[in-house]
Amino acid sequence: MAQQNKGFNWLNLLPSILMLFAAIYVIGFIASSVYTILSYIAIGLFIATAFINYNVILDYGKMLINMLRRNPIMGIVAIGATVFLYPIVALYLFGKAMLIRKVGNLKKQFETRQQGEYAEFEEVEDIRPDKPVKPDLIELPPIRKKQKETRRNDYEDLFEE
Repeated sequence: MAQQNKGFNWLNLLPSILMLFAAIYVIGFIASSVYTILSYIAIGLFIATAFINYNVILDYGKMLINMLRRNPIMGIVAIGATVFLYPIVALYLFGKAMLIRKVGNLKKQFETRQQGEYAEFEEVEDIRPDKPVKPDLIELPPIRKKQKETRRNDYEDLFEE
């Protein structure tokens, strides 16, 4: 009979710990790369957000001011986090502005589907107001009359009543 090893081998734990540290390192490297890229495009995101919907930026500023009034410590922490994490804030505000824009467009489409769309028209003046306009008549070909079908055989007589 084979012997079973019932003890715990600490050497089996070492590769698991190394893989955990490697995974954390890779995730941290990816996060720092994304943050660096965001920091380069953050100003552009702020400008795009201002063009799309500037009220999003104003509402965020009002939220920070209200937080500073209600709870000064949390307000200072939020303002500091906004300053240090401005690329993430820029991405958040840009995403919020795009979402509000998309919802507004969908709402307009829904309303036009419900109420219908008004057609633009242009009033055309009569060219000859003193003479009535007669439409040009098109001559149609004469109407053809169907020929009566003749009976072909006695079998069809069985179905007629």
